[in-house]
Amino acid sequence: MKIMNLFSKILILLAVLLISANYTYAIDENLCDHTCPGSEWSTPIFEDVLYPGSSCTLRITYSWRWNECLGQCEFLIKEDEGIKLFPSTCSTTVNPKEVLEYAMEFITMRMFVYPSDPRCYPTEEHHQTYNYYLKGCYHWVGYLDPILGSYAKLEPCESVGCCIYIVVVGLDENENLILINMSSNVNSVCTDPDPGCFTICEEE
Repeated sequence: MKIMNLFSKILILLAVLLISANYTYAIDENLCDHTCPGSEWSTPIFEDVLYPGSSCTLRITYSWRWNECLGQCEFLIKEDEGIKLFPSTCSTTVNPKEVLEYAMEFITMRMFVYPSDPRCYPTEEHHQTYNYYLKGCYHWVGYLDPILGSYAKLEPCESVGCCIYIVVVGLDENENLILINMSSNVNSVCTDPDPGCFTICEEE
């Protein structure tokens, strides 16, 4: 009887742990993509730019949407293939967090091209706030492509977490876009990052 009771307790404990693990995973998966009915992400857009202070080419792939629930534009840098550096050796000389922040600034300053949606534009009287959804930590992975050549890309680590960057922009006296502020908000922490992983934003 004692053996049966012990066996039952073990089964119950395993069931609880399994349910908890699945629940935590579901929460983490959804934290960086707050859904809103009718707010679908656009078809991915990619753009190439010379990374400042280097001879490296940065390819950024991202999507945008107008979030009806929040009344603002949001951006999502593609998790896989979202950030690429050419050639791959560039990944040894740049900081992933700085690369991601530069990518967000670049995307924001392209506002009048993509998404080219007047609802996303700031005015002289009103600054615009944009959310960028990122994972909590990334690592560089190198590739060799017969057409593209060697490149490195940022991939989320297993202990991903969630990081939301808030970017505020306005217009100057010539109606050019200007960056007012960039800050981050941690929804879940990238705990115990794997070796080679870089934490993008941390709890203070």
